[in-house]
Amino acid sequence: MINPELGYSDKTQALIERQCRNVERKSFRLQKDKAAEAILKTYDLFDLPRPKRVVWCADPFTSVYQGSARSALDYDFDYYIIQHEYIENPDEDLPVNDNDHKYLAYCELLMEAKEHGAGYRVEWEDTLYIVPTPLVVIDSQNRFHNEDGPAIRWKQGKSFYFLYGESFEKELWERVTSGNFTAKELMAIEDTDKRAIAMTYLAPADMIEQMHMKLLHVGIKGNKLYECKNYLDSGETEYALWMKDASTPRQFIHFVPKDFDFHKNADEATAGCFRNGGGDLMPLEDYLLIEQEA
Repeated sequence: MINPELGYSDKTQALIERQCRNVERKSFRLQKDKAAEAILKTYDLFDLPRPKRVVWCADPFTSVYQGSARSALDYDFDYYIIQHEYIENPDEDLPVNDNDHKYLAYCELLMEAKEHGAGYRVEWEDTLYIVPTPLVVIDSQNRFHNEDGPAIRWKQGKSFYFLYGESFEKELWERVTSGNFTAKELMAIEDTDKRAIAMTYLAPADMIEQMHMKLLHVGIKGNKLYECKNYLDSGETEYALWMKDASTPRQFIHFVPKDFDFHKNADEATAGCFRNGGGDLMPLEDYLLIEQEA
C-alpha cells in the first residue's frame, strides 16, 4: 500500500533506511563466514556452480580488482529499491513474475552480505575474492568528511582523507586540520578547491594580519571586505571577504573573483561570489534576500 505522504510504501521506506545504515559505518563486526555464504547463495539462486575457493582481501586495490569497478555489492541498490516498490505496488497491466521475485531475492542476499561486513566481490579463475566494506564518515550533506582521521578506510588496508567531499593527501590533511600553516603556505596550494577548504581552517584574523589586509567595508549581513596590496609579493592587489559558514560556526576568508566590479562594497562582492550554472553573477537584490549563505 502506498503511503500518500511518501508516494511509495512504508516497507520501501524501511528498506531505504536499512540501506542508509550501511553507508556510514564507523564500526562493525566482520562475519566472514556469513557474508561469504550470502554471496555464494546468489549462485544457487541462478543454478550456477559455486566458486571452489573464497579469498578475503584487505581492500579493493589488489590486482584482481583492477577493471572490476562494478564489483561493489550495493552498486545496483537503486534498482533494488525500484524493484521492491514495484512488487509492493505492481502495475495492473504488467504483473509481477518469477524473475521479479528472483531479482529481489538476489538483492536481499547481497544486502545481507553487506550487513555482515562484505563490501566488494569479484570472481576470477573459480575463486571468489571478497573485500570488507570500508569504515566511512560523512557529514550532514552526505560528503566524505572527517577532521579526526580518514573518512574512508579499511582496517587492514588503505585509508583516504577527505574534507567536505574533497580528497586530501594525508600530509596536507594533517597540516590543514591542525591549522599549523601560514597564509603564504596556504596560498601555495595549487588545487583551488583544496585551497578554498584549507582557507576555512586558518583563523581569519591570522590571515588578515599575515597578509597585511586593510578593512574597506562591512556589509549589511556582516561580511567584511578587505584589500590586500602586493598579494604574495606579486605587486598586485586582491580583495577578500571575511565570511561565516552557514552550516557550522566556522569563519573564513574568501578571495573575490576579478571578473566583475563590486565598487569596494562587501555586499556586492559577496553577491558576485554566487554564480549560476552559466557563470552569471547573482544580482545584489537577490543576494540580500538569501537568509543563509553556503
